[in-house]
Amino acid sequence: MTIEEEDLGDLSYTIPSSPDDISARLENDVRYLQVPDKVHYSPLQITIYRITSAISSFIFLSILMSLAILRSSIKKLTRGSTNKNSPNMRSPHKPVAPLSKAEKKLVPRLEYYFEIHGLNLLVYKITTDDGFILTLQRVIDPHEPEEITKKRKPVLLLHGLLQSSGAYATSGPDNSLSFFLHRQGYDVWLGNNRCGFEPQHAYLDESDPNMWNWNIYNMARYDLPVMIDQIISRTHKHNKVTLIAHSQGTTQTFLTLLAKNAIAYNHNLNDKLRCFIALSPAVFGGELLRTKNFIKFMNMLPKSMFNYVFGIHSFMPIMMHMRTVLVRTRVFGFLSYSMFNFLFDWDDSLWDKRLRTRHFVFSPVYISSRLMLWWLNNEDGFIKNSTTIFNFKEKWFDTHTPPIYLFVPGKDKLVDGEMLIDHFDRYETDLTEFRYKRIEHYSHLDVLWATDVIETIGQPIVEFLKELDEIDMN
Repeated sequence: MTIEEEDLGDLSYTIPSSPDDISARLENDVRYLQVPDKVHYSPLQITIYRITSAISSFIFLSILMSLAILRSSIKKLTRGSTNKNSPNMRSPHKPVAPLSKAEKKLVPRLEYYFEIHGLNLLVYKITTDDGFILTLQRVIDPHEPEEITKKRKPVLLLHGLLQSSGAYATSGPDNSLSFFLHRQGYDVWLGNNRCGFEPQHAYLDESDPNMWNWNIYNMARYDLPVMIDQIISRTHKHNKVTLIAHSQGTTQTFLTLLAKNAIAYNHNLNDKLRCFIALSPAVFGGELLRTKNFIKFMNMLPKSMFNYVFGIHSFMPIMMHMRTVLVRTRVFGFLSYSMFNFLFDWDDSLWDKRLRTRHFVFSPVYISSRLMLWWLNNEDGFIKNSTTIFNFKEKWFDTHTPPIYLFVPGKDKLVDGEMLIDHFDRYETDLTEFRYKRIEHYSHLDVLWATDVIETIGQPIVEFLKELDEIDMN
């Protein structure tokens, strides 16, 4: 049974009543991260941007989708019947269990995929200091005694760009990190950044451009700290949280922890994080950002033109409308996979192909055009300026930074994990604990959905956490 908790109780983060309330509460906040200022557009400007972006986004998506389907069809024809893959790429010692009828269903409600395996997913609605209402979820065994549940140490799983918490669960009980960590005795929490599937704000309406005037800095400054605080407030026995993040979630976390930002100090995050585990860490851009034509197109657009093409509200909302209509069908999974494969050259060779459609049930999500502007266009953003935000030759962290563990896929061309490892080896000598693991046969999403993800990532994570526990005991 799904349990929703709307009563936030006596917590440090409550719903702001107005922008003035937010300003007052942030009076002593850090100022290094430059979050966007409030925007002002006339009704006519808003209407023009809505019309032009709706038309251009439809054309842009249609072109990409057509090319993706064409490429998929050509690959299928050229591969023929001589190269058909087995349902998955598991090692022989892990036989494939048949999927039940319940597991084969495509249900756009994450709780369902826990319930069919005897677990509950508690849903908490929490509010950031800038007014966004986030969804925080907690995996619970309804038959477990309360005293046992209280002993579990909290772990927060945070998703990447255009994804949601479902990314950590769609591989099912055998191959999902969320299920595995719960079996290993941890208190598993699933985080979702602002907007998600149902954008909610304390006082702003979806039609207001200010509700969409945010980027990665807002997520680092507001979303992550409130998640950590909420978890600690509800797990009274534990005062630290293990954070595991993927892709954009790692960018968000690294920005939060940068010593020069001081956010970690302002929110005492250095004292609240047990450690930080980064999957496919997105700090430096990879070669794919310099070679893909669709990225080149978005990158060359002046900011003023970007507003006309992609709008000043959510980024390409037509994708969400398509999801609403098609999400329960295999067509949606096929289209989503074809797009990902075409855009980023990722494939499903390491996934359980029976679950491929299910992986895309919980993506995409609503994000702001400003966020995509930061990733792919902005002069001050990731693609053009990531080495300035994260200066390779500067020390980022100090002795107060929690232990860090990087999992770097060898086939990941979206980000440059090797450059990140090189930086840590050269400059981050003050860290109390740092390690990394290269996974040569993995790509960007394989850290979530590969059939050997438990052996390759899950077990090393648990061993790392146990080592930290032993260090604390000594």
